[in-house]
Amino acid sequence: MDLEVHVSFENDPSLQSNYEELIGVKLEFLHGIKEYPWGQCVMQFYDYDKYIVEVALSM
Repeated sequence: MDLEVHVSFENDPSLQSNYEELIGVKLEFLHGIKEYPWGQCVMQFYDYDKYIVEVALSM
């Protein structure tokens, strides 16, 4: 079963600052911040239950 949950953060559009905060939490990242060819920046990591979480800037 695939489950997708979308959460929007309007206060801080900086993905870099969120990434730096999450590194301190010792999460296991699939990759750091990467930019897709269409310009959207994303990062992915595992939560504590080993589900993949993707954080992306809205387009």
